[in-house]
Amino acid sequence: MRPTLPRPFAPLVLAGGLALTAAWVTGPWRFDPQAGADETAVARPVEQDPTVSGDGRRVVYVAPSTPIDGEGTTLDSVWLLDRADGTRTQLTMPSAGIRPGRSRHPVTSDDGCSIAVVTELALDLFRDDDRGNRWDVYRTVLPSCPGGFEPGEWELVSSVSDVDPSASDLVDPSDRIAIDGSGQVIAYTRLSVPPEQAAIAPWTTIEVADLTVPAGTPGRLTPAPARPPAPPTLAASYVGQREPALSGDGRYLAFTTDTIVDAIVDPVGVTFTAAWTDHIVDGVAVTQVVRWDRAPSEFDETPLVETVSIGAAATPGNAASAQAAIDADGDVVVFMSLATDLLPSNPEPAPPPGVGQVYRRSFADPVGTMLVSTGPAGPGDAASGAPSTDGAGRLVAFESRAGNLVSPAPVARAEPTGADLLLADTGRATIERITTQVTGLPQPYGARHPRLSDSGRVIVYQTVATELPPGAVTTAGERTAVTTEASPPPVDGAVVEPGPVVDGPWHVAISAPPVSLSVSELDLGTADLGTSTRTWFTTLVNAGPGAFVPASITTSTPEFTITGGTCQRSVPVLAGESCTVEVIFTASVEGPVTGELIVSERGFDAAEIRAGLTAVGGRPNVAGVPSSVDFGSRIVMLPSDPEVVTFANNGVAETGVAALSFGGTHPDDFSVVADECTGRLLSIGESCTVRLAFTPTAAGPRSATITATATSGATAGIVLVGDASYTPLAGIVQTQVTAPGRVDVVGLGFPIHAYVTIGWEGDDRTVIALTDERGELHTRLDVPRALGGGRRVVQIVDPAGQFEPVRTTEAVITAAVAAGGASPAHRGG
Repeated sequence: MRPTLPRPFAPLVLAGGLALTAAWVTGPWRFDPQAGADETAVARPVEQDPTVSGDGRRVVYVAPSTPIDGEGTTLDSVWLLDRADGTRTQLTMPSAGIRPGRSRHPVTSDDGCSIAVVTELALDLFRDDDRGNRWDVYRTVLPSCPGGFEPGEWELVSSVSDVDPSASDLVDPSDRIAIDGSGQVIAYTRLSVPPEQAAIAPWTTIEVADLTVPAGTPGRLTPAPARPPAPPTLAASYVGQREPALSGDGRYLAFTTDTIVDAIVDPVGVTFTAAWTDHIVDGVAVTQVVRWDRAPSEFDETPLVETVSIGAAATPGNAASAQAAIDADGDVVVFMSLATDLLPSNPEPAPPPGVGQVYRRSFADPVGTMLVSTGPAGPGDAASGAPSTDGAGRLVAFESRAGNLVSPAPVARAEPTGADLLLADTGRATIERITTQVTGLPQPYGARHPRLSDSGRVIVYQTVATELPPGAVTTAGERTAVTTEASPPPVDGAVVEPGPVVDGPWHVAISAPPVSLSVSELDLGTADLGTSTRTWFTTLVNAGPGAFVPASITTSTPEFTITGGTCQRSVPVLAGESCTVEVIFTASVEGPVTGELIVSERGFDAAEIRAGLTAVGGRPNVAGVPSSVDFGSRIVMLPSDPEVVTFANNGVAETGVAALSFGGTHPDDFSVVADECTGRLLSIGESCTVRLAFTPTAAGPRSATITATATSGATAGIVLVGDASYTPLAGIVQTQVTAPGRVDVVGLGFPIHAYVTIGWEGDDRTVIALTDERGELHTRLDVPRALGGGRRVVQIVDPAGQFEPVRTTEAVITAAVAAGGASPAHRGG
């Protein structure tokens, strides 16, 4: 007999034309009491439900099991990929004497050592009765980890409630589970009553298991608040509690509910009261996202249960909210909402009614709630949802069908599957696309379920694409699902046809782009014994393509002390960003002192950057003024206006300037325009000037140092910084053209010797062209008959992401009459 599967949920269609599967449903959810019964199998994704450990090392997901019989029958099983060595292990394997069963919704702790799943397998025959509804929650600890279990050993989590023995022991396999960073706290969803005992479809409740408490002991299982004492009325459809999300420290639980909760605090303890919401729309109870503080501090006066999806009027949102994700310390909750009244002020334009948007609520920020799914043109014009956040609550990955958030928008396909995946940096208020092609263009809709590691460096998701974006691999370690790594062809004008998009099967992709870090070395000059120099700073630049999250900022020598800067622990430095580290030198011995500045991440595959530090203990006699110069933002290869710096003799005797030298990360980007110092003797207090220019050779933050060396051997340095960008321009030579035909595309200001992707906006067919040694572009582009008539724009995209997409002015296209067609004046009879 073939394996059975639960009946699929009917999709919910939201405004914007997006049909959302069960993961996006905002209500009502319903448990299928036949989920464990034999029935006709339905099509299922090959790989699904991926998630990643906080350190980015381990990925767990659902995929077909190894065959369970001689006929090759498989069931959904949970697999583990260890990115450290590439090994794949099936975790939920049936063993002798255990009936086969399905598994789903795996979650993992920060280190990936503890893994919890929802499964039909009776992995603990002593405590699992393996009858009726067979779904239970289990946890294992990998054998290679501290406190590890034996291979194949699992601990039953969802035992019968010791708080309310009359409650249902039926775990709802349609809902996700949650785990904290330690792997010791797990939250999951139960049915309120067995389906056969319910007068209406049963609602669900959430229970939290603390595995540090022995099984059967009070405190092991705790129900989430918001359980009304009586069933809901038949007049509306209620869901109860759904979608648990635990903070990394296990203190906070965010979840979806259609109940209203109050907490009464008295000397004896806390009493929760709950009632079903009376906010009903079209016969369905409107859900809200709430946050429960499971371990409040006696000094914390915030409510134990707070509504996250609250509007500017301090009232719950005017439409459904759901799909909460929470950061490591519980201060930030991201969620999807159909509400239009959540923002502190009325944005223009306002979120479209009935269109799902992604929001971020910070309990530590006075602003409170911000709209994540918004771009230059305003809120998303189609549904966005399924958000995930990094450990700091700054980065948010989410699904979207909106076409106005990132340019260019994906080309629509008939019956698209999935969505676009986007990554928002809420600190910079920017959004970038995760699901791109190697050409730099967006993939057609075909991805879902993004999940971020704590650093945000690693993103796992489901996709149907046969070609993965740069920096992504499958769970098998392949660059693409069916081919080897692709790259733009080294032929100017080579045509790239639209890539194949398969409507399934789904597979898991892992995007873990590396980082390319640079930081300027520092010469902090000379200081008298027992005194400190002025504050110096060096600039750390992340050229990407991944994010860098500092966890430790130290020096190797105690004479050098970190005093500040914009580089902060746990604050990501995204691709193209920079931050500064401020340092002082305190002289304790005569003579030269050397050391290193060390900025490093933590966890698996952590990045680290080191910069040399030098200084001299002794009598200073030369100083640079100012300590740093910022040349501002410039266009690549365009020189700046000169800036003047000064070197002065602040010693007690005459000294000379022997030499000037550039060092640091980008010394070739800075030059001396006029030098009045080299070879000159300076009397006490006298100074000289040097005029400097900044000519960036590439885009992004640029930095260097200029050092003056005195004849006495003392040194003085000045930090030089600037920023650069490409601002290319392009046009079409022929502004009136007949299709089919060709147009000439020209441009300037592009990166030198770089491949770019050129195509008509809204059309899949593209051309790869190569810029010349001056950064200019000259190529031809076909005007296919299928493009039709009207006003069209050519779009130029950089696969490397060095510049924003460039749009030309419009060309007026006239469609030629097909050969052999009848005269418009005489169609024949």
